[in-house]
Amino acid sequence: MVDEDSLIATLRSLYNERPDDITEDEIELRIKKNDVVCGLWPAPDKPGGFGYLALTGEGYLEKYMASRQPGKMRIAVVPCRSYDEAMKLQRMYGNSQQ
Repeated sequence: MVDEDSLIATLRSLYNERPDDITEDEIELRIKKNDVVCGLWPAPDKPGGFGYLALTGEGYLEKYMASRQPGKMRIAVVPCRSYDEAMKLQRMYGNSQQ
């Protein structure tokens, strides 16, 4: 099984932009090119200092996390300011299982 700490470390390594730097076109491109797209925001009260929410591919992410031998997963991050902003993006872009 993949542990949540490993997932957060992976997401943090992809967090290289500020929320204001990403456009809607870039978000849509990430959704098209990846199995899972997560919103990620600073959250000092969470393990690893970040919170995350699957914007798309939640079912794929759940299977990946539960697998004893996970395969490769194409994953991308959309930087967010907060959980509320991530929820807004999830509603906008759906949560397709791809």
